[in-house]
Amino acid sequence: ASLEERKENDDVSKGGWPTAGVGKRVTGVTGEKVIPLQAPDVDAVRASLQKLADKGIQSVAIVFIHSYVFPEHEKIVAAVAKSMACFTEISMSHEVMAMVKMVPRGQTACAAAYLTPKITEYLAGFTRGFDEGLMTNVRLDFMKSDGGLTP
Repeated sequence: ASLEERKENDDVSKGGWPTAGVGKRVTGVTGEKVIPLQAPDVDAVRASLQKLADKGIQSVAIVFIHSYVFPEHEKIVAAVAKSMACFTEISMSHEVMAMVKMVPRGQTACAAAYLTPKITEYLAGFTRGFDEGLMTNVRLDFMKSDGGLTP
């Protein structure tokens, strides 16, 4: 591509990628100003998710690099996944672990996507063993790995 073509492709007014510092500024959840360069292609997302569903995958972890400050793109992908009605668990990294570092946030989102259905299934079986009405009158807490309790 010639230099002129590159310049034209970089020109946001002609539909190309905006150059650094050029584009609509939005305030992220942290208060930082960000410039989203491109929204997810909903049709491409749906096609990719359909390939996963066709393989029998029922849980999805969604991780975008900058979702800690701008979670809207993760939300778009999650909305597509939810509309397909074939995923039992959709974990978005910005909800599961609100932190800057993508790798631990992604690992936590993956663990949540995998474990949440398993834990839900376990708890359903666990509570079936109680007398009827017990679960409405008694609070059931579980101990977490840090020693704290969670309902």
